[in-house]
Amino acid sequence: MPLPTFNRPASAWFLDTKAVRLATGQVKGYDSKYDGRSFNAPEKNRNNVPVPDPQKKVKPNSGLGKAISYCLKRWTRLTLFLQQAGAPLDSNIAERALKKAILHRKNSLFYKTKNGAEVGDLFMSLIHTCELNGVNPFEYLIALQKHAEELAKNPADWMPWNYRETLQQSGISPPPA
Repeated sequence: MPLPTFNRPASAWFLDTKAVRLATGQVKGYDSKYDGRSFNAPEKNRNNVPVPDPQKKVKPNSGLGKAISYCLKRWTRLTLFLQQAGAPLDSNIAERALKKAILHRKNSLFYKTKNGAEVGDLFMSLIHTCELNGVNPFEYLIALQKHAEELAKNPADWMPWNYRETLQQSGISPPPA
C-alpha cells in the first residue's frame, strides 16, 4: 500500500520526520532501485530522496511493521487536522480544561450532602467561566452578592462577560480589570 498523498507542504513536513525515514529505509539499507532514473520514478521528498513503499521494506509482524500498518489504516483520521488551517498540533487547551473538572471531582469527595455538592458544582462552574472570560472570580462573586436584587430581575445582564457593562450602565464603577 503506497503512502497516501495530500497537499505538498504537509507532505514535505511529513516525509521529513524520522519515523518515515526509518520506515522507508532511508536511514539504513536504502534500496538503490529507487534512484529515480526510471520512467515511472516513485514520489520524491523535498530532499530529492525517493520514497519507497514502507510495507515492502519492513516485515509486517515486526514492531515497526505493526506501527506502519496502524498508521496507514488510520491515515485519514490522523491527517484530518491538516485540512483545517491553524488547527493546533496538540490538545493542551482541552487538557487544561479537563484538569479543572478532575480537580473538582477530587475535591467533591468531601461534600457531606447532595445540596452541598450541587452548590460546589455551581461555584466551580462560575469560577471556571470567569477565568475563561478573563474576569477575576472573587470580584465577580462579590459584585453578584452586592447586586442580588438586580441580578434576580435580569440574570442575563450579570454574566461574567458582561457584568462590567451592567455596572457602568447603573452608574457604579466596576472593579479594575
